[in-house]
Amino acid sequence: MFFIFYILNIILNFFLKKVFVKIGLSYLNIALGGVFGLFRGIILVFFLLFFVFYFNNLLCLDYLNHSLLIKFLLHVKDYFSLNFW
Repeated sequence: MFFIFYILNIILNFFLKKVFVKIGLSYLNIALGGVFGLFRGIILVFFLLFFVFYFNNLLCLDYLNHSLLIKFLLHVKDYFSLNFW
């Protein structure tokens, strides 16, 4: 099932790239790909930090206590844990 969706994704991606190039939106395609790639990377780092904090008690480390990104991600984690669990 996974491979079927993967192949369909490749085919759809191929045709969408052709359409974007044909109508002149290839730069928009590149820009949006970069934005979504950045968003995907932030989510990946968030889940990695969530599991590190969950399985290890690393809150006592000094450099983690002074990090702005980790404080923000911990607030996001608390928001989602209160609203969805």
